[in-house]
Amino acid sequence: PINAGHTPLLATATGEELGLRTDIIPKVKLQLALFQQDFSSELRYNADIGQDEASAPSRRQGVEFSAEYRPQAWIELNTDLAVSKARYISGDLAAYGLAGPFIANAPTFIGSFGALVDNLGPWFGGLQWRILGPYPINDGEQTPQDKGYSEVNIDAGYKFGEKLRVQASIFNLFNAKADAAAYYYAARLPGEPAEG
Repeated sequence: PINAGHTPLLATATGEELGLRTDIIPKVKLQLALFQQDFSSELRYNADIGQDEASAPSRRQGVEFSAEYRPQAWIELNTDLAVSKARYISGDLAAYGLAGPFIANAPTFIGSFGALVDNLGPWFGGLQWRILGPYPINDGEQTPQDKGYSEVNIDAGYKFGEKLRVQASIFNLFNAKADAAAYYYAARLPGEPAEG
C-alpha cells in the first residue's frame, strides 16, 4: 500500500541457522537445524488486482529434523520434519491493511516419512507419506485456516541394465482431497463498498 512507504525491487532478507549433523549411531544419520529468517517485505496476494504486492516485514522461525536409517544395504527408512512460526513483525500492521500478524499460506508443520528399496537385484521402489499441516488463509488473521493435506505416493521399477530402467509411480495413492490453493478475502467489483 502507498501509505506504507517505498518498497525496493528486491526486498532484503537475513537469516541465521544453527545445526548439528551426526552419523555416530551405526546405520543412522541425523540432522537437526534451528533457523530464523527476517524479510524486509513479504509478498501478499491482492484479490482486487489479482496479483501479489509488497506487504509488511516478516520473520520465520523454526526447527527442522531429518533422519535416515539403513537396517540393510537394500532398504532405507527416512523422515523429514519441520515446525515453523511465520509472523509479520511491523509495528504498524494497519498501514499494510493487516488486522494481525499471521501470514497466509504459511504452514506450521511439514513432514514426510518414507521407505526406499534398492540394490535388491534389478528391483527398486519406494513408499512416501507426505503431510502439510494447517495454515491461515486470511492474511493477517489466524482464522479461517485450511486444514492442509496428507498423501501417500508409491513407485516401483526394474533395471534392465546400466542405461535402461522402467518405473511406474502412483501419486496420491488413497485419492486424498485437498485444495491446490486457498484464499479468503472480500470480493468486490469497482464501485462496491470495501467490505464487499
